[in-house]
Amino acid sequence: MRRLLLSWVTICLVAIGLLYAANRQSDQQQAAARQTFSDAARASARSDVQKLNVSLRSIYENIRTLASLPSVRNIERHGQNLGSEARVTFQQIYNNLASNVAVSEVYIVPIDLAPDQTDSLTGKPEEPILMFDELIINGGTGKPTAYSTKAGLAAYSGPKEIEIYEYHQLQDHAAWLKKNYPTTTSFSGLNVPFVSGPEVITCDNTKFIKTFSDADRSGIMFSVPFYDPNGNIKGLITAIILTSALRDLLPSPHFALVNSGNHYAVLAAGAQALSASRDWIVAGKPDPGLVYSEVIPVPVRDSRSPWSIWSGLPNEAFLASPALVSINRTRQSTFSTIVIIAFALGLCMSLMLKSLDQTRSNNKILRQARDAARKSETEAHDAAATFKSMNEDITVLNMQLTQKAAELEAAQKEIVRKAKMAQLGVLVSTVAHELRNPLSVVRTTAFVLQRKLIGASVDAKEHLGRIDSGIKRCDTIISQLLDFTRAQDAVTTPTDLDSWLENLLASECEKLSPVIEITCSLGLQGHMVDIDPERMRRVVINLLHNAAEAMCPKGTTCPEMEGRTPRIDVSTSKNMRGAEMAFTDNGPGIHPHFIEKIREPLFTTKGFGTGLGIPAAEKIIELHGGGLDISSTLGQGAVFTLWIPLQQQKRVA
Repeated sequence: MRRLLLSWVTICLVAIGLLYAANRQSDQQQAAARQTFSDAARASARSDVQKLNVSLRSIYENIRTLASLPSVRNIERHGQNLGSEARVTFQQIYNNLASNVAVSEVYIVPIDLAPDQTDSLTGKPEEPILMFDELIINGGTGKPTAYSTKAGLAAYSGPKEIEIYEYHQLQDHAAWLKKNYPTTTSFSGLNVPFVSGPEVITCDNTKFIKTFSDADRSGIMFSVPFYDPNGNIKGLITAIILTSALRDLLPSPHFALVNSGNHYAVLAAGAQALSASRDWIVAGKPDPGLVYSEVIPVPVRDSRSPWSIWSGLPNEAFLASPALVSINRTRQSTFSTIVIIAFALGLCMSLMLKSLDQTRSNNKILRQARDAARKSETEAHDAAATFKSMNEDITVLNMQLTQKAAELEAAQKEIVRKAKMAQLGVLVSTVAHELRNPLSVVRTTAFVLQRKLIGASVDAKEHLGRIDSGIKRCDTIISQLLDFTRAQDAVTTPTDLDSWLENLLASECEKLSPVIEITCSLGLQGHMVDIDPERMRRVVINLLHNAAEAMCPKGTTCPEMEGRTPRIDVSTSKNMRGAEMAFTDNGPGIHPHFIEKIREPLFTTKGFGTGLGIPAAEKIIELHGGGLDISSTLGQGAVFTLWIPLQQQKRVA
């Protein structure tokens, strides 16, 4: 009886220990699932806010461009000296902001604006130099034509536009900028100061005329200063955007745009689940009560009060996640299994103890003899296992030594490659940033010049065409550089690769020399492949045009072909690696010395190339989880074969 009781106690203790271990393991799994959920949400949020960041940067860069124009730097108090070309440029930039970012108005404001004083020239309260608001309902209603270019508006009897709140905040922006950035020496390069203020009632009545709610005409004002030719502050360029427009830029109900310094926060539409976190949102801080919440800084820097994006998910989203549901089910199942096994084991132990008591005396001698034999056998097995283990350890150590040597060599090569890529990435980012803004100015200037020459006797169409072609070529080079240095994952979608490739070839073949024959052999038979269509499109175009230029570098003449008809064969197939696309030409081929060098960045045999086409294409393919094979026979042609898996593996940030 004593042994039976001791057995039951032991089984119960073991069961309790197992239950404790299972519960602890479940807690650890929950903690890991919580971290995985938070990491995935964080990665998704960083990707989702890109549109909002791009929109805010667009506002900043466009009004900064206006501030740098010579016509703005020399503008008079009432804009009398502003030419028609400058007005067209201003109007074009305003139209872009209004249509792309939903900006309501753009003001050109003198630095000494005093809206509560009377303008000696007009006899009315002082107003901005110029204002652009033609794309909002009743924009410019009741204003002098000197301040608005709108004409032909129908009679309006709705609520009056209110501008005094905007003018007072313009006065506040001007005073702050004059104090902190009085001259162009107060900042460096393109880092023009950018400021905002608290939410203000604007004169954009587009929604207000239907709801008569001040919330529907309230918005935010963004300003940058402009300076006279001597570098002294002269005024500011201000863009106004409604809070409702900023709300529309938020990607989902889990986001809010926050400026704690201005006591401003706008939640995305349908964000009722975040109402409990509103105090944390307004303060611009993560909610410690949520599994996931964070504050993401906005890249465009507000010189007076920085902006940020608050992102968070309700805890219900984590509690309903498949991982946590599976963990809870597993824990319940494990607890039930341990209890059942412990009870069954206790019953078995009781029966066994009774049986052992009856046979113990008869088996004692047999057990001793058996134990002695087993001991001898165990010692022999242990000795053999020891020698075998030593031999295996030596073999493993030799293999590991060889592997480590190879890994060390590969790591050294990878360090050198990453160092080069890091230097190239810094250079590319700087060059792209510094070139694209001047190119934008050149493109805008060419557009204005083209409009000015309409109807003139001067035929500048060819010259303007060359300018536009040069700008596009520069933009293509910058895009290739950025493509090559970007490390972000491909955003894939299941695609009928044969159909997609057929449509792409149909449009791109028209750009090739008419003497080149294009043949297709599409063998995927409707198989869906996960690809990033836009990035893969650049890969196909690059390989197609490379083959065409190798055979016909001078357009329609093909001196390298020696009487042969230039031909490009495009084929697709499915094998163990996934989906393959092959581009085969019958051109002059690639010299063996250049086969590996063409994979290196900046290496080219063309007089006009960047040397990034093949490396950029190979990088895009690798981001898809695939690779690029290159083979060639000198004088007979080359084959570029790219392969990618049919489905991309999901990765957690």
